Amino acid sequence: MSLDGVSKEYLDALELELCDLDLDFVSRMQRAHLARFSFNNIGVLLDEEISLDIEALCEKIVRRNRGGYCFEHNKLFFHALDQLGYDVQFFLGRVTPELHSDGPRTHRITILKYEGKEYLIDVGFGPGVVRGLVPFSIDETFAFGETDARIVVNEFSEYVLQSRKRGNVFSSLYTFDLARYTDGDCDAANLYSYLHPKAAFRNKLMVSLILSGETRSIINANYRLSKQGGDAVDTVLDSSEEMRAILDRDYELSLSAEEAVRVWSKVQSF
Repeated sequence: MSLDGVSKEYLDALELELCDLDLDFVSRMQRAHLARFSFNNIGVLLDEEISLDIEALCEKIVRRNRGGYCFEHNKLFFHALDQLGYDVQFFLGRVTPELHSDGPRTHRITILKYEGKEYLIDVGFGPGVVRGLVPFSIDETFAFGETDARIVVNEFSEYVLQSRKRGNVFSSLYTFDLARYTDGDCDAANLYSYLHPKAAFRNKLMVSLILSGETRSIINANYRLSKQGGDAVDTVLDSSEEMRAILDRDYELSLSAEEAVRVWSKVQSF
């Protein structure tokens, strides 16, 4: 197997042994990615250019451990799967709490075809990401730990990924279709995501890391630790120094003091 440099660095960072390249390997790859690389929009709040060039993604996410959002995470993940020889395609969706939305397509997902079946995979949806490969079987519910997930179809013939905690009702994460999309479509949607004044990533701080049995998430000044089977513990951050220390300690995400002040000033304005 001949892998390019980016994929080698990426897989080395995940500390995965290349053994049987089956569905179990993809599942382990997804879990390792979610636990190693944080989902965040810090680059957006620092007014950095968000490049989708694969070398730039490797530099930012793998080498510098600065994380990113869906277009970055899911492209890097997709690239590695493609290099490993998996049959994958990417598609765009609309993030919405409802089944109906006329918002922009600002989410990227991956569909894997394996032994005649299809699976939805996502490593770029923050703490709400479904932690497993969702079989593309309409209206059928699948269990992923404490979370159930399913794909349904709305009245516009769009697919909708839904999830629920056990005992709760389903909520919609995003809608998507299976039209042909290109890197150019992702570039356009990415520009909206980090430059448009009404884009979600420009109007709140979001950071998350999903470990085995624990999710760490920051929304603006609220830091939440959620342990599997237990209650969440919330902490209200009160300074750029505290935010910076938590990012360094719990996410291995290092900001300079000046960067932390800039991010915190925006958090205070939201």
